[in-house]
Amino acid sequence: AAVHASSHDLETLAHCFEQTKQVRSHAEWEHWDSALHKALGMATHNSLLVHFYDVLTHARAQTEWGRLRRHVLTPEVRGRYTEQHLRILNAVRERSPEEAAQAMREHLSLVRRTLQEQLEAMLPAAHTDLEIE
Repeated sequence: AAVHASSHDLETLAHCFEQTKQVRSHAEWEHWDSALHKALGMATHNSLLVHFYDVLTHARAQTEWGRLRRHVLTPEVRGRYTEQHLRILNAVRERSPEEAAQAMREHLSLVRRTLQEQLEAMLPAAHTDLEIE
């Protein structure tokens, strides 16, 4: 995206980003976060990455991952994600693929950690329930 984004792509990314900052509900956050990520994928002008994004979005919405995200996306976590989204967006605007890639790796790492922490927090409770039964 940092190399191939058009001015229209950059406008779309900025619009989606601004919308994520104004959401009032989990559903709104999911909508605009997904739109931002999709716009980022589209800005690559790489059909394989766009297809991968579509598969990932479907998985996020239809699997345990999606349910887990609802527990994880507290206002604090959304704030951290928003800061990372801004760093990614700025790197794309600056046409810095190295910075964009690093910012995206850090974002994906944080997403993974927050999901993993939530899952680990839920597992002892599930294990306790099994022992009681």
